[in-house]
Amino acid sequence: MPKTKEQFDAMKMASIENIRDAGVKLFAKKGLAGTSINEIAKEAGISIGLMYHYYKSKEELYIELVKFALTTANELLKQLLETKDMSPGKKIETFTKNMLDGLNNDGDSAPYYFALIDQSLLSNNIYKITGTDESLVFESYHTLQLIIREGQRTGDIKNGDARSLTTLYLSAIHGLCFFKLTTGDYFSLPESSWINEILINKQQILWKRKK
Repeated sequence: MPKTKEQFDAMKMASIENIRDAGVKLFAKKGLAGTSINEIAKEAGISIGLMYHYYKSKEELYIELVKFALTTANELLKQLLETKDMSPGKKIETFTKNMLDGLNNDGDSAPYYFALIDQSLLSNNIYKITGTDESLVFESYHTLQLIIREGQRTGDIKNGDARSLTTLYLSAIHGLCFFKLTTGDYFSLPESSWINEILINKQQILWKRKK
C-alpha cells in the first residue's frame, strides 16, 4: 500500500531527528573538523545519499545545532523574565527544573548541546563557522542576570555581584552536563533545591510565606 503524505512527513522528521542527535553527539565529542559526514550518517543509521538530501554539508548541520543550542535556553529564560505573575525565586526554580529534567532522561541530548557550545567556544568555531556574534552567544547569560537582579530587589535572590552569581549558577549546570557525559554510571543527579540554593535567599522566601 502506498504511503500517505503524513507517513512520508513522519519518516522525514524521524530521519532529521536521527541526524541531529547523531550530529550533536559527534560534534560535542570530536568537534567539527574531527567529524565526517560519513560518521554522522552511520551514527544516524541512514545512507550518505539521504544525509545529503537533508543537509548539503556537515557545516550546515553544525550551524543549525549550535544556533538551536544557543536559542533554546534563552527562549525559556526570556519567557520567565517577562512573566509577571511569578516571583524571581520561582523563575529560577522553573529554569533549574527544566535543565535537570534534560539530564534525568538518559535518551535526552541536552548534555551534548551544552558540550557542543563549550567545544565550539573553545575552538572559536562558534564565531567563524556559524556567523554568530557575541550578543547571541551570551544572551542567556545576560537574561539570567536580569532575573537575578530582579530577585535581589525583591529579596528572593541572595545579595552579591549578579555577574558572579550568574557565573556560579551556570557553571554548576554546565558541570553537571560534563560530569554526566564523562562518568557514566558514576553520575548521580543532585536535588534541584541544591542548585537553587546557589541563588535563592531561602530565609527571605520562608519569611514571605509566613506573612
